[in-house]
Amino acid sequence: MKDFIDITNIGLRRLHLRRGFALAMGGVALAAAAACGGGGSSVDLKITYVSLEDGNQEIYSILASGEENSRRLTSTRESSEASPIYSPDASSIAFLSDRNGRDDLFVMDADGNGEQRTVDTDGERSSFAWSPTGARIAYVSKADGLTEIFVVDVEEKEERRLTKNEVVEQLGGWSPDGIWIVYAVIGDEAAQGIYKKNPDGVDEIQLTEDPDFKPQFSPDGKKIAFETNRDGALEIYVIDSEGEKETNVSKGSDEDFDFDWSPDSKKLVFVSDRDGNEEIYVASVNGKDEVRLTNNRAVDSHPRWSPNGKQIVFASNADGDFDLFVMNSDGTNQRRLTTTNFDALDPDW
Repeated sequence: MKDFIDITNIGLRRLHLRRGFALAMGGVALAAAAACGGGGSSVDLKITYVSLEDGNQEIYSILASGEENSRRLTSTRESSEASPIYSPDASSIAFLSDRNGRDDLFVMDADGNGEQRTVDTDGERSSFAWSPTGARIAYVSKADGLTEIFVVDVEEKEERRLTKNEVVEQLGGWSPDGIWIVYAVIGDEAAQGIYKKNPDGVDEIQLTEDPDFKPQFSPDGKKIAFETNRDGALEIYVIDSEGEKETNVSKGSDEDFDFDWSPDSKKLVFVSDRDGNEEIYVASVNGKDEVRLTNNRAVDSHPRWSPNGKQIVFASNADGDFDLFVMNSDGTNQRRLTTTNFDALDPDW
């Protein structure tokens, strides 16, 4: 999706131990392409996440099958790493690190080698998203009092500013064909809403005019899901890629947030506190067939679909600290992946 610091998503602010939650963005391209990079079945794939188990916040990976112990991918003593996201071919991981005094964007090989700073210019980086080909990364940078969206070529480190104005932009991600980048303008009533912009051209199209945020293209590129508080409570809506045919998917009376598209673009998994605590639900994009997947007194968060759509990874503090769990997409066969006494969060396939 986690970033900017999300001023609207109170639930996620309570859950995440890092400084700012980066949107997992580019989830559309990432989910489909990770299957190619990781092999056939979801149990063969690796999941990357962050944890404090070695004294400071580092990035780890673990097999979805749980058949191998976790592996630490970064090793810094005083800085914190956050928001690890696999590239579309799963060969690299982009992440945030404050090792230089403020959050900056780095890329490393999937095995933790070859770390390099992605952008050489000044600025504090937050949310980011891989392009569908993995050649570029869109990201948010704050410098000189402005929060803007940029695009950088990963190999050449050539940076291009995508937006330039006084409002605050919140990055969503790329369309699967790479033609559009979707984002939200927040905190400015006159300009608020969801926008899409061509990173290689000049076209910029406003899709909504309400206090909407966290937009994400569906894997087939036909729809965009986003969070909104236009109805007084945090809800999840879906529109088509042209900004038409709005549907309230979650339809809850309380807070619904932290969603992820299914690889077939037919469903959304999300978190809701409608039953007294934060549990995981799934619903069709037409707002029907809603199913509660977890049922406990703990806080369950950050659900992410496996590339083949058969499993969902999520974090839960059922034993006092957050660990990672995997379940079938219908909520059955729940299995614990991590067992440390420290929070494990932000999983990505």
